[in-house]
Amino acid sequence: MELFEARDHYIIQEGDNSLWCSRFDGSLVAKTGSDIVNAWNPVCLGLVHGVIGKFRILPDSDWRLMLIQERHLVGQLYRVHDVYRITKVCIVPLTPEEPGELDLQLCKKHHFGIKKTSRIASTLDQQQKTLTKTWNHLKSVAGHASRNKKKEVKDRERFERKVTEEILKMFNETDSFYYSSSTDLTSSLQRQHGSTYNTADPLWKRADLRFFWNRAMLEELVNSLEPLSDHWIVPVTQGYIQISQCQMVNENEMSTFYTSHKDMMRDAPQYTMTIISRRSRHRAGKTDTVDHRYV
Repeated sequence: MELFEARDHYIIQEGDNSLWCSRFDGSLVAKTGSDIVNAWNPVCLGLVHGVIGKFRILPDSDWRLMLIQERHLVGQLYRVHDVYRITKVCIVPLTPEEPGELDLQLCKKHHFGIKKTSRIASTLDQQQKTLTKTWNHLKSVAGHASRNKKKEVKDRERFERKVTEEILKMFNETDSFYYSSSTDLTSSLQRQHGSTYNTADPLWKRADLRFFWNRAMLEELVNSLEPLSDHWIVPVTQGYIQISQCQMVNENEMSTFYTSHKDMMRDAPQYTMTIISRRSRHRAGKTDTVDHRYV
């Protein structure tokens, strides 16, 4: 999916769907992909892989949009559904000011023939610079204010920068956030086979709220009741997921394991083993469920 910068919005487009993120009030509105022709001079900033949601640190702070910048394919559930681990996120301030360096992968369609230049500063440093730039306006307005007012602005800036650093660290360094656009990672097999579980519902409506970590960040889209919003509401869960291809060797074959290892492994029955461990957003210090699946 592509991230566009227009005069009034940041627009994320994927096929026939687009998400418009206001640079003035931070509102999120889902539209069709063709609606991008109505945007004011949209410029492609690069590629992203998903929307985690939006947040603001203080009640009167600017909204910030968190996007999935890089991901790693863990494997496939039932050989159909791709499961990804989030390895890097970026934060885009929803303000009229320039977003700063996001270090996104270039889009081949809109950046044909353009080579990506090397980045010396880390993504974290770039995010800090963006925050500093955002607050430069506040500091200039407070230029003629009292010394206490200046200290208040500096303390506020320091606090917001610290919180943003911790959020980036949580997603970029823990390797513990996972998602899938096509299957429910938040629900155990028992829950998915329960009488109240409706597979016809959109993915987010089926999610177990205990493990839907980014629901609050997507609350505006959830409350919109707009069918176009369903595409952008993808539950992110924290925990650990491993999907491994295994082969079955019985006890009688073990005696010849070292002499005919290659032949035995070629003919041995194969199966997929999946372990999903979920951490509750209400009890972040403990692992609440472990799900084992065999195919």
